[in-house]
Amino acid sequence: MLGGKPVMATLLIGIIIYYIFDIRGSREGVLLSIWATLIAAEFGLILTGLLLVKHSLVNICLLFNIALFIVLTGMWATLQHNWLVDLGKYGTGRIVALGMERCIFAVSPYPISVLMTWATITVR
Repeated sequence: MLGGKPVMATLLIGIIIYYIFDIRGSREGVLLSIWATLIAAEFGLILTGLLLVKHSLVNICLLFNIALFIVLTGMWATLQHNWLVDLGKYGTGRIVALGMERCIFAVSPYPISVLMTWATITVR
């Protein structure tokens, strides 16, 4: 399995930190914990995925798609926070939110289709 126990432990610790910040009401801490968890999980996936690259260089594309999917997941999680829209006096948060939303809709079909194909091939 790509990632394995170290990545799952990283995600579990990140979720615990997320809930601690959420209970305390720290909006910035929640957002920081989401992105820090995703970056740490991506780092773990890349380290375990380097073993795949030794077998075939095509797996670099798989690692790239996983990284792209994780970034899109982070963007989606960022958009779930209402205070992003209220950011700034002149509505700059709305512009950032619109840009992130357009990026998610424009880029997401590529990594999702590749990862679903890879998962289907792996299961069979």
